[in-house]
Amino acid sequence: MNTTSSLRKILLSLIIAVAFAVYPSCACAGEFTLLAVGDVLPHAPWQVFEPQVSGLMKCAAPLFFTADVVVGNLESPLTGRAAATSGGRTAAAPMAAPNGKLYRTESPDAAQALRDAGFTVLTLAGDHMMDYGPDGLLDTLGALKKAGIVTAGAGADAAEAYRPGVVDVKGMESVFLSASDAAPKACAAEAGRPGIASMKDEAAFIKVVKEARAKRPEALIVLGLHWGVEASHAPTARQKALARKLVDAGADLILGHHAHRLQGLEVYKGRPVFYSLGSFLFDTGKPGGLTVAARLTYADGKREPSGITLIPVEIGQAGAPRPLDAGEAGYAKALDDLRGLVRPFGLMLDGDSVVPLPPPAEDEIPEDFEGI
Repeated sequence: MNTTSSLRKILLSLIIAVAFAVYPSCACAGEFTLLAVGDVLPHAPWQVFEPQVSGLMKCAAPLFFTADVVVGNLESPLTGRAAATSGGRTAAAPMAAPNGKLYRTESPDAAQALRDAGFTVLTLAGDHMMDYGPDGLLDTLGALKKAGIVTAGAGADAAEAYRPGVVDVKGMESVFLSASDAAPKACAAEAGRPGIASMKDEAAFIKVVKEARAKRPEALIVLGLHWGVEASHAPTARQKALARKLVDAGADLILGHHAHRLQGLEVYKGRPVFYSLGSFLFDTGKPGGLTVAARLTYADGKREPSGITLIPVEIGQAGAPRPLDAGEAGYAKALDDLRGLVRPFGLMLDGDSVVPLPPPAEDEIPEDFEGI
């Protein structure tokens, strides 16, 4: 065993010890916990130097190690290529990124650092994943596979891109699918062509979800969707309608990305829909922004969560996420902000736990009210 590997194992042992001291696991026997976060961008193109992922994740890692599965959305390819190759977003120049910048993380250790920080699954169907073309995508898939991170939403061809990533922990089989309606059609995987999974054809993607449910009737089916309007705090009518169709098709949990803002949480037929989890590891250039880590608890093999907790997280320097402690300044305001996002969907927070809004008192119900 080499020195680097030995040091990594020692560091992981220390992180796990700290994790259970600071964030005691709330999972009891027979319970399974999933922690979901938003967009992960280890290196932003506007950063002069590429920060080390291990340093960026040191405050969030203890929280991650209290969950059985941790899932986020990888915003950029992991590749050291000097230039984009043909066949992706840049295939028909000037098809550049919406903001005129191409995203990538060059560090060869980034994938392993993300795994060491606690990520189990990363969804890849984003609008920047093809910024460095097919080769950049294949570099990313190879690095994540080598690090032991399960992926969904991209592949060397269409079959792989739409193939679910599967994690089996504590007897709960979790199936991850990911797709985008925010990326150009040129980014979509086809037979013999690397790319991401697309849901521009809603019916086709709904069919993918139905097939996954038919093959795995007892599994927890989780969708990572790159959708909606950037910089918006509210989902569109189309997102709401599509979310219901996907739950009806068999999805148990929907995790939205791309907006880079927190949006509402809805529970439809017992299935949570996070329209946008915002950014998580992401240098916005303005430290102090609020994001969230969503903890979902599942018990007795049921696909409806027994509990949902929203953990406020501050995005610090260079995009480093830091979970807020209940006693520190800013925690109460963060919860107030989160309450405002869930209330329009008939939900409220009891502490940091999501619960339904109570029914109105009898004297608040109009006399002519006949129900809905």
